[in-house]
Amino acid sequence: MGKPVERQNHSVSFFILATLIAVCTAWSFYEEFLGRRPWKYFQERIFSYEKDKAASEVRAYERRLESGDLKVTIDPAKPEATTTVAEAQKRLGEIDLSLAKQHKEIDQIHAELKDAEIEASDADIKVKLLRSEDDGQFYQF
Repeated sequence: MGKPVERQNHSVSFFILATLIAVCTAWSFYEEFLGRRPWKYFQERIFSYEKDKAASEVRAYERRLESGDLKVTIDPAKPEATTTVAEAQKRLGEIDLSLAKQHKEIDQIHAELKDAEIEASDADIKVKLLRSEDDGQFYQF
């Protein structure tokens, strides 16, 4: 019979397994990032071309926007009624101003509602307090 398992030295076998794991890991990283990706640089070039193309398209739209050539439809139900972006932004500003006045009124109504809810809550608490005092006096007699 040999030595018991607790007394055997496995340091050499663990070293060999750890070395194999490290070699396999290094090999997989090499294969993933260097060896099996010959199209990587081509892909980067294509991405840079697409990025340049998108930037030029954005510049073209910005030029059209500044010149007023870009038209937008105000109502999707009426696609023939178009206006320039500057006119649409001006109209949107006017609408925002009119809505700001309504927001003030709505905020005032919300404040009044909150005050009314607080008063109702206080009255409810007073009713409950009086009811509990009444119950207490009932049980005393």
